Amino acid sequence: MAVAAACLVANLDKFKAAISTGLIIPYTMPPVVTGTVWLYLLDPNYGPIFSYLMEWGIIQEAVYWSSEGLPALTVVSGVLMWTFWPFMFLIILASRESIPDEYYETAQVYGSNRVQTFLRITLPQLKSAILVALSIRLVWNLAKVSQAFQLTQGGPGYETSVLGVLLYRFAYSDGQFGMGFAVGMFLLAVTIGFVALFIREFEKARKEGTSA
Repeated sequence: MAVAAACLVANLDKFKAAISTGLIIPYTMPPVVTGTVWLYLLDPNYGPIFSYLMEWGIIQEAVYWSSEGLPALTVVSGVLMWTFWPFMFLIILASRESIPDEYYETAQVYGSNRVQTFLRITLPQLKSAILVALSIRLVWNLAKVSQAFQLTQGGPGYETSVLGVLLYRFAYSDGQFGMGFAVGMFLLAVTIGFVALFIREFEKARKEGTSA
């Protein structure tokens, strides 16, 4: 999604700034605010989304997603994705803007179509940016507490308890500080691993840019 949006925006001649600003609005809002908004929108009893879906005949009855494992995980993942995908969009857009126009002009001269140009020019140039963005987002999703806890409080059971929520529940809700410490150490190890990956890709991109 972020790759597609970045490529489309990069090719715009008009309203590029306005469209880019509109796309990053979810990321500029505090997570607690977006969590509250989606909690209302997806409320099975009072939220407008299920009301419209039932009115249009798409579903027969509202889904009480907070009490079922897979629907709860889907909602939490969807809200987190909607809130933070603009971060990936910004990184990938910056990388896409740095690709020289001469690459595309040469491809056009040789008769490459859009798919071939994307696969042979755009995607290889964006590979490092995509990997870095994914690494950062994965770490943030694992450590994110506010929205996941606000939407489901980690439930039902532990279905939506990502590592950050799990640490909070063990340490502060259940008083199991040993388990909380173990989760925290695991989260630290995962974070260090992704940071090392980020540094490696950054250095690789820097060397390629220097040699070019």
